[in-house]
Amino acid sequence: MFFSPYSFLNFTLAIFMAEFVLFNPDIHSDDYYQLVLEHRLNTAERVKTNHQIDMVEYLGMPIPEYVRNEFKTLANLKPPDEVVYMLIIEGKVAGMGRISRLREDAGEIKEMFLRPQYRGKGYGKQTLSKLLETGRELGYSSFLLDVWKLELAARHIYTSAGFVEIERYPENKLPPILRPHHVYMEKIEGQ
Repeated sequence: MFFSPYSFLNFTLAIFMAEFVLFNPDIHSDDYYQLVLEHRLNTAERVKTNHQIDMVEYLGMPIPEYVRNEFKTLANLKPPDEVVYMLIIEGKVAGMGRISRLREDAGEIKEMFLRPQYRGKGYGKQTLSKLLETGRELGYSSFLLDVWKLELAARHIYTSAGFVEIERYPENKLPPILRPHHVYMEKIEGQ
């Protein structure tokens, strides 16, 4: 059997390639629900540990109940105003990402979440790249986001993609109790 010098490279790239599938509620609702639930549970745990804020107390209900209520809205997100991608790796749902229209020329990066076993392998950068590409196709020249101050890996992904810290933007919907624990960022195309 003959292997060209590129055979190993192609095999290596195939291992790290991620497939991005546009969210379809008829196909992905269960997987999307599970990802949102995992994301919210993970966030609630970190918020309690790092900031001594009890999200269950703040929300007035258990996280699974909150996600069931929230999911009624999330499952109906539709392009072009809301674009949700499911990240598929080796046939398994590994994560998600969403970009939402804020203004005619600006999108907000939301819901970037990877399951723990897929972190630190470049999939976060690939997800962000896909969301930015989609935003450009939708005509956005500005991209905004919020990220937990303690999420250093995520912040690194954003800064390496050209995001810079800014003051909280007016369209940001974080509740006041969480705002001091976040960094707000923007990327302007061409800068």
